[in-house]
Amino acid sequence: MSYDRRVAYDEKLADRIRELVAGEPDLTEKKMFGGLSFLIGGNMAVAASGEGGVLVRVDPEESDTLVSTTNARLMEMRGRQMRGWLRVDSDDVRTTSQLAKWVELGTAYARSLPAEKTLAAEQAQAEPPARRVHEADDAGGGHVQPDTRVNDAESCEGDEADDRRRGQHGELLRDAEVG
Repeated sequence: MSYDRRVAYDEKLADRIRELVAGEPDLTEKKMFGGLSFLIGGNMAVAASGEGGVLVRVDPEESDTLVSTTNARLMEMRGRQMRGWLRVDSDDVRTTSQLAKWVELGTAYARSLPAEKTLAAEQAQAEPPARRVHEADDAGGGHVQPDTRVNDAESCEGDEADDRRRGQHGELLRDAEVG
């Protein structure tokens, strides 16, 4: 079977995979490895490969057995064979039962792994809580600007006047309030 390199991946194959993984909890699709990957809990299970066929993530301990008993081969990345990542040619996933075998192997392994943290969740954990910034009003008092927030990491790092830039309750003050 020839593969049209102008298309990033076989969209019909991706649709077939999508039908087989429908209903999987915590399923996402993501373009990776030049193809369309299907992830469970943030872990790649199977992909419609940009090189044709499928890329399947399996238990690394099963890689050698699967390679010796099927037409699958280890994925190569930068000249290095990657145990746990198998390439299966398009000719070997023509039928639904052929494809389903590989999709089940990939999804079973992905389900066995701990869920990956999403980038948004990691960033939320890493960022210090934002604090409200007070601005001086015309009468010289302060009022809260709800849309103006400053993270501690952004506030006056290394500035000797840092203590003077904080109010009585630790809030960050604008220059107009420092006196």
